[in-house]
Amino acid sequence: MVTNENLPNNNEADALRGYIGKLRLSREDAAKAAEKYQPKTEGQSAPDPFPKIPASLLSAEHIRDYVLETGLISPFYLSNEKKSPVKKAAYEGKIGNVAYLYNKDGERETIFDPRKNDNLIVPANSIVFVECDIDFRLPEFIALRFNLQIQHVHRGLLLGTGPLIDPGFWGKLCIPLHNLTDKEYPIPRNEGLIWLEFTKTTSAVKDGETPIGRRPLGTTGGFWEIDEYLKKASKQNGPCEIPIRSSLPSMFYDSKRQAEEARDAASKAKKSADDMLGLGFLGVLAVVIGVAALWGTFYSEIRAQNRVLEPRLSAAETAIEGHLTGLNSLANGSAEIQFGLDEIALAQERTQNELAQKISNLESQIESLSKKAEEYEVKLNNLQTLSGQTKQDQSTDE
Repeated sequence: MVTNENLPNNNEADALRGYIGKLRLSREDAAKAAEKYQPKTEGQSAPDPFPKIPASLLSAEHIRDYVLETGLISPFYLSNEKKSPVKKAAYEGKIGNVAYLYNKDGERETIFDPRKNDNLIVPANSIVFVECDIDFRLPEFIALRFNLQIQHVHRGLLLGTGPLIDPGFWGKLCIPLHNLTDKEYPIPRNEGLIWLEFTKTTSAVKDGETPIGRRPLGTTGGFWEIDEYLKKASKQNGPCEIPIRSSLPSMFYDSKRQAEEARDAASKAKKSADDMLGLGFLGVLAVVIGVAALWGTFYSEIRAQNRVLEPRLSAAETAIEGHLTGLNSLANGSAEIQFGLDEIALAQERTQNELAQKISNLESQIESLSKKAEEYEVKLNNLQTLSGQTKQDQSTDE
């Protein structure tokens, strides 16, 4: 049997739990009463003291009778008050002298001492192993079931074990509690934790017969403490003690890490989109400036060519008018005059041909520039449409 000198003794702890009612059976008296009902490997334990009580779920009166006679639980209090530990077919269990938690380093540590703590604090998303305050010394013909009090269930606490306590069990009860909430859960040391139900079995072993069925822990090895259960449970797969922890904290940590990574990725994507939007706007602005510059160049070139051609055209017109005047006045002149007129006509024709060629070239250039202007105008309209859609998408995302 494991002992721990740092834990309080039962008398110290019982005085702090605030039991309600009259003590009808102490721990010491229960140990003495239970001796003759303890299951034995050889020989026969004492028979059922109340054979007329049928095998069934026991009521409060029959719970009292069996407890006082066999010492199957202790300490045992009776009361008719509102907070009585006895209900019509159940008895209340409180927090015992110790509670354990496996920390993040895999070490088992004590998290409750009734001499120092008014409350047992069950950390968020964790499993703690709590000792029940009751000493159990069950005879061969009584089985117990226990369940977490409903107020704790409604607040997010769950009982993490099967509720059957086998006939013949001697020891302390180890209760795994799961806190499924994201907040610490306090349980006052004087508040009820579980309800126990008592069932009389149909067991009827006759003298000389060997009982059938595997005996529970604590039947032949003394009075078991919960420290022994945890060591046994954590060494099922080898000699080393394996931490018994909830997977929820690590799962929440992984989920949080993945959420942070996703948030960072989304932030980077948004920044990239904003950058692309900025570059798109600058691109549109550059195209607009380019088209404006093209139109400016085109207009300047046309004006420059007009400035060059206007004096020549004016001079040609003046010359033609002068030649025509001369022709009119010299219509009846000599052959030299006629020759001069022919030369003038040829010059006029050459001049007109040159002017016509230059005008044709200018028209071709104007037509080419107009086509380019139309192409840039189409591209500008497409860019403006794309910019409008991008702004609309960004507004929708926001």
